Amino acid sequence: MGNAFHVYKPDGTIRVFQQSDRGLFYMDTAADATVEVTMVNTVANNRSSYTNCDYSRAVLAHQIQQTIGRLSTRTFLEIIDKHLLPNCPITKKDILAAEDIFGPDVGSLKGKTVRHKATRVEGFTVDIPANIMTRY
Repeated sequence: MGNAFHVYKPDGTIRVFQQSDRGLFYMDTAADATVEVTMVNTVANNRSSYTNCDYSRAVLAHQIQQTIGRLSTRTFLEIIDKHLLPNCPITKKDILAAEDIFGPDVGSLKGKTVRHKATRVEGFTVDIPANIMTRY
């Protein structure tokens, strides 16, 4: 099998990462058809947890959030809790479902997110194979 490392997951499964010809390690997801691997969450996958009615209300909540100025989810929840939007048909549950399905609103994150100084990583020792150490 060549140079590889194994990742043992809490559920008992093992993920094998093999070294490519160029030296990078990868996991071949097509090699084992019995293992189902999902690397990304999609809206369709997130939507499957909700009924059609809940999804429609989440879409409406998402549209209203964009219409009123792309407020943060916390501010949007406060507005709905305090009934500051007259005749607004959505509830707190709809807003939380929208964030779960679509993720945080990108427009509300842009310009508001600041970079924080990274925390210092404390040193630790790891046994690295000799061929990796000599190459890199």
